[in-house]
Amino acid sequence: MTRIAKIFAVATCVTALSLGAGVNAFPITINGSPLASGPNPLYGSNVEQNNVINSPGAPPTNSILLDPTGPVLNSSTPWIQNGQVLISVCGACTAVIQWFFTGSESGLDVTFRAPGLPDFTEGNQNNSAYAGGPPLSFEGRVQSLGMTILQQGDQLDFSLLWGAASVDNKTVQLTSSSGVASLLFAYADFSTFETTGFVTLTKTPTDWFVFALNDGGGRDDDHDDFVGLANVLIRVADPSPTPLLGTIFFFSGGLGVLGLLGWRRKRMQAA
Repeated sequence: MTRIAKIFAVATCVTALSLGAGVNAFPITINGSPLASGPNPLYGSNVEQNNVINSPGAPPTNSILLDPTGPVLNSSTPWIQNGQVLISVCGACTAVIQWFFTGSESGLDVTFRAPGLPDFTEGNQNNSAYAGGPPLSFEGRVQSLGMTILQQGDQLDFSLLWGAASVDNKTVQLTSSSGVASLLFAYADFSTFETTGFVTLTKTPTDWFVFALNDGGGRDDDHDDFVGLANVLIRVADPSPTPLLGTIFFFSGGLGVLGLLGWRRKRMQAA
């Protein structure tokens, strides 16, 4: 089992442990509208292009994320601007959000902050085709940041901070443009990981989402200053639930179906 398969086993493991209690598979809503403008091409190795996300026709990166719609922004883009991520939590439910860092090309020290987590400051861990900062912890592709737990009425509250500036998910994001700091959002399809090794950006609602920061600096409007990935699981209580501490134990241990998926994918490639 690879280290990256182990770390991504967390979400699948929590799902497996919670199915007996009832699970809402798609608790995420991303408000907003499709991204209307950006660098052309959107993905590439130039400073003004997104250096983290993989896309057909663009230089490959070491990121785990893939936008299959191509390097040029078009009507199929999965990215949503002027948006906000909302999590619906019922009265008898608990939402568990697992956070991952997938790369950055900021040239700054951007800090990620969310309830229940220690602050995480990236070091320009560039997943681009050219050299960047220190590699990510897990095979240079992804880094686990921890998890946040929400109850009914809690808002999904996370923010990114750098210098004297910041953005957060408490309000709808400003329109993406050069000189304006904002976040873009997209749903993510984890089912593609087994066969391709990538988590795929999609318009279709799932229980995974991607967030990407534009810090508003200079000609930079590519939303690669901090790129993160999150999984959301809604767990419904019942008379014999799996204890949350037990869930956390397996969560942190990285055991579960995803590890087997990573192992199986490598076996298939070797064959």
